[in-house]
Amino acid sequence: MHELSRDEFDEVLPLLSGPVFYPEAAGVIGGLNTGWVFVDRLHAPTSALVWVLGQECLYCLGDWANKEFVAEIARRSTGDLAERIRSLGFDTFDISGDSPGWDKP
Repeated sequence: MHELSRDEFDEVLPLLSGPVFYPEAAGVIGGLNTGWVFVDRLHAPTSALVWVLGQECLYCLGDWANKEFVAEIARRSTGDLAERIRSLGFDTFDISGDSPGWDKP
């Protein structure tokens, strides 16, 4: 999983076309909201994880069948990413996906 810098967020724009549109995640990607963007690969990503500070939520976008990326989300959401979120003063956070496939175990 790679974290993008703000000037790279546009790499994720194609992933905003999923079955569920999250304007909050689009706001981060578009530079209007504060947050972080993580992707499976730096160029032409197929899966992304977007942290939206104002919503205390992580949004999963793109290919939900990307097993490596999903495993990395699981690992980091209880590890370093959770610690980073806690350092902002949040005890809990939500994770939502842009298609029902993200809900599969």
